[in-house]
Parts: sequence; structure tokens; C-alpha cells
Amino acid sequence: MLEAIEEAKVDAVEGFEAIAKQGKSQKALRLDLIFLCESADRLSPAFHKANRGIDWDRLHGLRSRSLVHEYESFDPEDAWKFVTDEMPSAERTLRNAKFPKG
Repeated sequence: MLEAIEEAKVDAVEGFEAIAKQGKSQKALRLDLIFLCESADRLSPAFHKANRGIDWDRLHGLRSRSLVHEYESFDPEDAWKFVTDEMPSAERTLRNAKFPKG
């Protein structure tokens, strides 16, 4: 997940305008977010519970709603909000993650 976050930060460096337009920047960021959300979905419920600083439901919803199943309805504003407002907190939580036993 941290690798996907790092890639998303690099791919978002050109700013919202680049992400809002269909093109390489938007495709790259979408792929980064898919990897992030897919990785989150594969973690155990115990890991989710131990690391409540991440809105796991938001990640699942982002993946399902506008990245994979309904990709035609991609909302660049929502993706940008996630990258700029929510992803930094998720990154901090992951860097200090608690790993449940068993």
C-alpha cells in the first residue's frame, strides 16, 4: 500500500488540472489508486480493526464506485480530494501500522 501511495504522490505532482483531463496523468493516478484499494481489500479484518486511522470503507467504495466497476463515472474531484486530504493520514497510519497477532 505504501508503494501505491508513493506512486500516487508522484503521479499527482502535476496538479488537479492534469488529473481532471483524460490522459496519462489521470490513467497513472487511477492505476495507483486501484493498486492501493486492492491491497487494502486483501488485508485481514484484524489488520483493519487494529489500524482504524484509515477509512477502509472509503477505500473499498472508491475502488468499487469509480475505479473498477463504474470506471466511466470516474470523479477526478473525488480522487483529488482523496489524494490531497485523506491519503496523507492513511500513509501516516500505515507507516506506524499495528500488526495483530495470529
